[in-house]
Amino acid sequence: MRVKVAVLLAIILCSTSADAREQPTESQKVSRELRSICTGLIAWNIDHPPEGEYLEEGGVPGVDFSLSEHLSSKAARAMLVPNYFDKLPELDPWGRPYQLLKNVDPKQSWSWAVRSAGPDGKFCSTSYLVPQPDWDRCDDIARVDGVLVCGPEALEGQ
Repeated sequence: MRVKVAVLLAIILCSTSADAREQPTESQKVSRELRSICTGLIAWNIDHPPEGEYLEEGGVPGVDFSLSEHLSSKAARAMLVPNYFDKLPELDPWGRPYQLLKNVDPKQSWSWAVRSAGPDGKFCSTSYLVPQPDWDRCDDIARVDGVLVCGPEALEGQ
């Protein structure tokens, strides 16, 4: 089981596409922290396998943020520290807490979403799976099971 977690972490960490010489933007920093949190949540799920269906590789689950179960900072720390994180990132660069959300769909109960409202502090949407008319003005950053579904890198097609 630990080998699977190590392989998963290695794959995700090696998939970073940013040039090491460039300073990341605040939004890029958030995107990376969200990826790290998702990696910890995925690793936790591997160690605590839930019931449900699994998606094909590359598929994105349909997480309805309005119905998802919010995971408090205290509960997230209890789950993830110290086995998956020494210190769990809890605040985005703008000083607001990240939202950790567990999918309540019983078919995809293993699925997690993590998001930040971005610099303006207001969430643009409760669903990032269908492009919105003002998508280019949305500064939210959201990952579902590690997949970037909203954020500056998502708009650039990365």
